[in-house]
Amino acid sequence: MTYRLWHRQFLAYLQYEYSGLLSLKTCIPSLLGKSCKNVISLSIIPSSSRKVLFFIGGKYRTSVVSWDVLCIRALHYGLAIWLKSKEIKEKGKKMSIEVSHDTDFGARKGAPITTRRGFLKGAFATAGVAATVGAIGLAPVGLSGCSSQGSKIANTGNGATAGTFTATAEGYGGEITATLVVDNLELVSVDVVGDLETEGIGGRAVSLLPQRMLAHNTADVDAISGATVTSMAVINAAKAALSEGGVKLEARDVSVTQNMTPGTYQGEAYGKWKAGTVEGTRFFSPADIQPTRVEVTVDQNSIVSVEVLDTSETPGFFEPCIERIPAAVVDQQSLTVDAVTGCTMTTGAILSGVQQCLEQAGADLRGFVEPTEHVGGNEEITVDLAIVGSGGSGTMAALTALEGGKTVAIIEKCGKIGGLSACASSFLCVGSDLQIEAEQIYDIDEQYNYQMNFAHWKTNGPLVRNVLESSAGVVNKLSSLYQQTDCEGFEGVNIGRPCVRQRKGTDKIQALYDTFIIPQGGQLMLETAAESLIVEDGVVCGVNAVRQDTTTVTVHAKAVHVATGGFGGNKSMLKEICGSSNFYLNGVSRNTGDGIQMCREVGGHLDPEIIPEFSEYCGNDKIDIFSGYLKYLNQPGFLAVNPAGERFINEQMFMSSILENAGPALASVGYAYLVFTQGDVDAMVKDGILGVLSDENLHRLTLNEQQYSRVNHPGYPTLNEELENAINHNQAWKADTLAGLGDAIGLDSAVFGKTIEEYLASIASGQDVRQGKDPAMLHSLSDGPFYALRITPTIFGTLDGIKVSGNCQALDDEGRIIKGLYCGGQDSGGYFVSPYYSDAAGHSCGYAWISGYIAAKHFLENA
Repeated sequence: MTYRLWHRQFLAYLQYEYSGLLSLKTCIPSLLGKSCKNVISLSIIPSSSRKVLFFIGGKYRTSVVSWDVLCIRALHYGLAIWLKSKEIKEKGKKMSIEVSHDTDFGARKGAPITTRRGFLKGAFATAGVAATVGAIGLAPVGLSGCSSQGSKIANTGNGATAGTFTATAEGYGGEITATLVVDNLELVSVDVVGDLETEGIGGRAVSLLPQRMLAHNTADVDAISGATVTSMAVINAAKAALSEGGVKLEARDVSVTQNMTPGTYQGEAYGKWKAGTVEGTRFFSPADIQPTRVEVTVDQNSIVSVEVLDTSETPGFFEPCIERIPAAVVDQQSLTVDAVTGCTMTTGAILSGVQQCLEQAGADLRGFVEPTEHVGGNEEITVDLAIVGSGGSGTMAALTALEGGKTVAIIEKCGKIGGLSACASSFLCVGSDLQIEAEQIYDIDEQYNYQMNFAHWKTNGPLVRNVLESSAGVVNKLSSLYQQTDCEGFEGVNIGRPCVRQRKGTDKIQALYDTFIIPQGGQLMLETAAESLIVEDGVVCGVNAVRQDTTTVTVHAKAVHVATGGFGGNKSMLKEICGSSNFYLNGVSRNTGDGIQMCREVGGHLDPEIIPEFSEYCGNDKIDIFSGYLKYLNQPGFLAVNPAGERFINEQMFMSSILENAGPALASVGYAYLVFTQGDVDAMVKDGILGVLSDENLHRLTLNEQQYSRVNHPGYPTLNEELENAINHNQAWKADTLAGLGDAIGLDSAVFGKTIEEYLASIASGQDVRQGKDPAMLHSLSDGPFYALRITPTIFGTLDGIKVSGNCQALDDEGRIIKGLYCGGQDSGGYFVSPYYSDAAGHSCGYAWISGYIAAKHFLENA
């Protein structure tokens, strides 16, 4: 048979006795060897006649490729398929392939099939097919073919009415496969596999969307709240499976009768913090993280009560979830109530525990998966100053405006306040009472000249000057307010750095709302997303927003202060503005650039110096390595190579100057591989970083006290398990030799080999002649096994946004003030350039609070 190929891609339909689903994407390189590069996907899916659909999308680099036997071995399924092929020849933009099989194909003769759908339909009925694949190109991104499994397809002439249909789609963590069984146009079962989706978020969509589809006899259902990406992948895969099979279901409600065993049940699940995490304590979670435990009481037909017994989730995050989610589950009799915006993982932990309880009680989950009904409505309010965002900038603007006798409304997208400011501690300041008492004296002129010279005078001088001159007053004001609350607020000063230490966590901000902002008449609208600015006669005079229940809110105001925290949670904006989305976000995922986009729509000009705000420790954009100890592995100075296999940095900078040097360097190459040994791992499991670097060297190599207190754990006990998880997700590799390690990663052997040769010479001589790394960090690579860990830059979010004046007024493309519009915090531009200031870690947090004060002060003076 001959299969004609378009754009060097091909479809082949092979006969084989097999009844399961098999994904073989990782087998392609070994299958086709060096002749196949950039392979898109490969799936083997059983059809109604117990045959297999074999799909490859790839590019061949040579004009003629021949081989005698192709062998695909999938040991996980105990399957071996043997193919014999004669040749592949290139013919312009088309290619042909002649394929034979140990079992006769019984190829069908006839007219060519010109669409992918037609190909699949023909494949259902025949053991072989001659196809011209012209217009199809590749399958849609994330989708592979679908077919029936284990039963014949019944067809009335208007489409299939019965059969098994399968398709895949790309989810948040990886490929999601949906298999649907239909009998007489009724959904009999929906099975979804998505093992790499986030537990408690995407995992709930994988588990519960099939129940929702069965409850309504359709794949066209609403997404699970808080798990949009995974939900859409599940829905799209299910829709594709039915569409490719020609199945047209009629949506209808399916009657469900519950027969639960009455009683009280308990369930548990982890949320933000997993077992063994070392990050939770920094935000006042317990040192020993335990799962969130819930207790559910049911009768035969319904959920009677839900109670959260215990949680290790972050203070400030778990409170709104405990307050709202259990009551919503009972009121709505549903496992799929709206998540608390900004607290998705904590919401997921509670709901996962409730699901366990219902399963123990024998519930039919089809009866507990209805989404929250949104009734909508319209609201309209009028205030003096509308504030978008309740972080440091928005909070300080509200305090200042209220003190000046003005009315304010704070519009907050999340179900909690604080934004990224709740996660920060250091706070830029010059001349505060706290610093004077601690004899930490700094001069405004000296600090101004340092910052302007550091930035090569590319920052906004009037803005920088105003921030520095206002900093002491803001800190002093906040200190006086905190003294009237039960919250300490500020914990001291940073010795040798121009900043004070603010308490980490939401409570420092909640205290200000509870004690001052709300009692003074401030209107706080949680879970309300600002969507656009209102402009009349060239003046910004309000905000259009939408509550979670779809109620539209119109806020009329004399001016608007926008401070939504930048766009660290928006990959498309990161790609557009910063040139890459290859970051791990250790910040607020809901900071998606809403404020910046609204300002751009009314003429706001993007500052040219927008940059990511780097964190001190390494991350990974595919899996979470930040909650455990893997994030510290950039600190000891292990060999780091770029995607080409070349050494690109003095690895000492990951410890001594990551914000200024190592972070931008890592971002410039996209990602890197850290190379270390099993001996290094064993030493760190036992003694932490002191297993590979002495305490004396840690201090000598300018590890600051804040980093020292974090990395210097008595041991990294879960390091082996974390590495195993990374290996399972193809983000770490292990090999007996360094050459084998490079091959496992896929590095060019010549390039990586030269890098290793030069680095081993540096280790032997005790002198790093290429990068100048301290000899204490030239760790031995003499004994294996060896590891490589893929790392990406970790960011808190972004810095700079809409260009502003010295008073935080938004500017247009001509540099003119947009009347009525202020921007603060990471939505405003002009204070930062790349790299981040090297003198203190508190610039971004301090600037956020101070910019809110500057904006509100100017508003008061000109209202």
